[in-house]
Amino acid sequence: GDDDEEEDEEGDSDEEEDDEQVMSDLERDSKGEFLDANEDEDEEEEERGVGRAPSPKRTVEPMPTDKYGFFIDPENKTGSSGGSRTTRVMIPEKEKLRRAEVERQRTTKWLAMIKDWEEVKDQKRTRNRIRKGVPDMVRGAVWNLLGNVKQLIAQNPGKYDELANSTHIPNQDIRDTILRDINRTFPRHAMFSEAGKGQDSLRRVLCAYSLYDEEVGYCQGLGFITAMFLTYMPEEEAFWQLVGILQNGPCNMRSLYEQGMPGAQKVLYVAEKLIKKFFPRLTKHLNRQNCHISMYSTQWFLTIFSNSFPFDLVVQVWDSFLNEGWKVVYRVMLTFMRYSAPYLFRAEFEQIMYFFKRLPEAVDGPLIMEKAFKIPLRKRHIEHYNNKFDR
Repeated sequence: GDDDEEEDEEGDSDEEEDDEQVMSDLERDSKGEFLDANEDEDEEEEERGVGRAPSPKRTVEPMPTDKYGFFIDPENKTGSSGGSRTTRVMIPEKEKLRRAEVERQRTTKWLAMIKDWEEVKDQKRTRNRIRKGVPDMVRGAVWNLLGNVKQLIAQNPGKYDELANSTHIPNQDIRDTILRDINRTFPRHAMFSEAGKGQDSLRRVLCAYSLYDEEVGYCQGLGFITAMFLTYMPEEEAFWQLVGILQNGPCNMRSLYEQGMPGAQKVLYVAEKLIKKFFPRLTKHLNRQNCHISMYSTQWFLTIFSNSFPFDLVVQVWDSFLNEGWKVVYRVMLTFMRYSAPYLFRAEFEQIMYFFKRLPEAVDGPLIMEKAFKIPLRKRHIEHYNNKFDR
């Protein structure tokens, strides 16, 4: 159902509880139910077209895309994830239809909410609806409301056009890096493939930001995030959305990309401590295998999962990230660890690294998000480790 309960969802009340009991229950109850933790190597692809007569010349049909614009893999009929990979999770047709109907019903509710945004934006019901996922049809409009994009444009009239059209190049290396990275950003998306028109928009926004904030300039993770914004909004709005997530709360991502990446070090520290708190046995095993968190999760945090995970997961994480900040990112990370645990306990270093490399292909985004909001993570847990790092 899609009822909008007023009370806090499970795992997000502020009541005190026996944390140790919760952690123990979590670690014992890890069943890997949404992960395709198949450790076998990929089967060799069958040779295509053997024994067929040459086909006559025909017009090349445009490749079909999924609802997000990623090319559909003809082998398994799923849309591509954030990178060039595809998710291997096959969703039953009945479940796809159910999800589509739920999205249609939620769209109607959201259209009404957008009209009354100032009245409803701080309500608990709105937060809970955001957590369930903003319908794709209104996602760009809602993200702009969450990011105060209209206000930023009004406060800086003409600023984006001035930056985007500037011939000033303070750092040619940055410009060259942007141009090189654009081809690697969502290459399986219709908008950013070589035939797409999005690459020029992406270049303009990234170059404009490198002029707007010369201290940060450009970092590779920014390309994935900006491209994601461009799939939902025009250039100018995408630019100010980028400015907002880097420089304002609740996202405050700028320190991740500053010289020395102090923010990335802090986020990895907090994430490592949270894994140890919730899954102490798993932490001991990973430590014995010399698997440091930075080896498998750095890109998760630098791009907020947008570099390689299925887009239905990525955009739903961003719905709540724009509204609540980092808590949802840690929740999703902990959910991955919870359901990966049965496999990881049996694996050694190389298998563990291979597992995390293939993880994006093996997740069901909506199911992960449903489970993530049941992880009993509290703000005080995050604040505790943030403060510990700062000391």
